[in-house]
Amino acid sequence: MPSEDSVIVKATAMTERPGTRTTIPRILLAAALLAGRAHSGFSADGWQAEPEPVLIAGQLTDWDDFQVESPCVVPVDKGWRMYFEGTRLDEEGLTQGIGVAMSDDGRNWRKHENNPVVSLESPDELRLPTKRLVLPVVCRLPDKSWLMTCTETDQNHGTLRLRVLRSADGLTWQSSPESDADLAKATSGAMLFSPSFCPNPHRSGRLQLWCLKQPDGGNINDVKTINTVMFQTVDGKGWKQVIERPLTEIEPTGSVRDIRFVVDGETWVVCYLFAETDAREPALIRFRKSADAIRWKPAGIPDYALPATPDGEKGAALSRPGLLLGESGVRIYYTEQQENGSRWIASALIPKASPRTAP
Repeated sequence: MPSEDSVIVKATAMTERPGTRTTIPRILLAAALLAGRAHSGFSADGWQAEPEPVLIAGQLTDWDDFQVESPCVVPVDKGWRMYFEGTRLDEEGLTQGIGVAMSDDGRNWRKHENNPVVSLESPDELRLPTKRLVLPVVCRLPDKSWLMTCTETDQNHGTLRLRVLRSADGLTWQSSPESDADLAKATSGAMLFSPSFCPNPHRSGRLQLWCLKQPDGGNINDVKTINTVMFQTVDGKGWKQVIERPLTEIEPTGSVRDIRFVVDGETWVVCYLFAETDAREPALIRFRKSADAIRWKPAGIPDYALPATPDGEKGAALSRPGLLLGESGVRIYYTEQQENGSRWIASALIPKASPRTAP
């Protein structure tokens, strides 16, 4: 029997797929879901929601024919890559993996034909696996190689831990037990979640991994029970914890689900799914910034009110908001869930020029 570490990753080399993005063949279902998606056009605060999802599930029998979610957008030499979770649903159950899509403008995305690039492979768990790899975050190291951290969930034991994968090109991935062990040692065995990579804005060549940590139990979304933790590395192998601070320094009250750290010049910027109460579902995406990772203030980006679900309730967004700060303005990505359980990736933009008037 292979060891646990040797079977978690199935990696596949990929070539770019030409043409337009994949569409769902169930036309009537897709049309009905899109018809209920009225959160588009400019809002009073300058946000322009895309009228259609930027990434949707694949064709029937594709590896991601039921759900796509949890976007992580990474700049490359020409454009961007989006790493995402995909799920297939058939009569035998669910299978899940991590795929990648490419874009020249951050709005129009095309998937690679050999997705998924990472999948859980266990001969004893053909369907409905008790372990899943979720919430991929990806970055490039100073030597131009690629690093991915995923959260491995174990339903049998009710646990989760961070796993580390490495790649020379960001397309063919291999598990890295040594990096797993180094990161676990740096975390002292603590349960960390909502990981996020960003460069050190004050020291070039340093990569930071930000996570949320719940030291003493309680409501996992309550800001009063959560800390932010930052680890630093040069090569993705040796990790050192640099800071641990209460999340209340960023958001003093309410509930937070998932957080993303990025860098703008010499400043950290965070975005996160937020609810003012201990409600399970977030109501908006909020933004904060800091020059020292201790004193946080509004980032100058308006809160983004999440669209309503088909039944009229707030909280259509799930997991892992993505954030791009570029010459064209501020763009966010987030997962929307539909009544039938399917999920897609949506986006909204504040253009840099004339943010309150349509182009």
